[in-house]
Amino acid sequence: MGTTTEMKQLYLISFVLFLSSLVHGFTDEELQLMNQLRTTCLEETGATGQAVDDTKKGIFPPDDDKLKCFFKCIWSTMSAMSDEGEIDEDVLQVLLPADLKDKLYGLIVKCKSAGGNSPCDKAYNIHKCIYNEDSSAYFTP
Repeated sequence: MGTTTEMKQLYLISFVLFLSSLVHGFTDEELQLMNQLRTTCLEETGATGQAVDDTKKGIFPPDDDKLKCFFKCIWSTMSAMSDEGEIDEDVLQVLLPADLKDKLYGLIVKCKSAGGNSPCDKAYNIHKCIYNEDSSAYFTP
């Protein structure tokens, strides 16, 4: 499993499993896949796990560029965001499980216009917007 394509497929699968588990709870396999995605993006960006976890409580420090790029890493690894920071709605339609699609898709589409000066800023602003719109729907690995 060394190629970029294989890794993206693994992350795509883990993302779908994660979204499904929001309703049904985590299996050990789902937790392992999500932890792998989290670890990869933490290592790639230098963000801290504490900073990521704090966003689940609504804490989004505006000056943490590593955290911003962590979010970009998550979206990009799923092939749901371009290198320029544009959300691919077609990919979202495939990624989101049916039982969550209406709620999450609407929030993401609404928040994708949050803007930013860089792709990392855009990803961060999308996450912050989703939290502010509906904190119960917010998630990050």
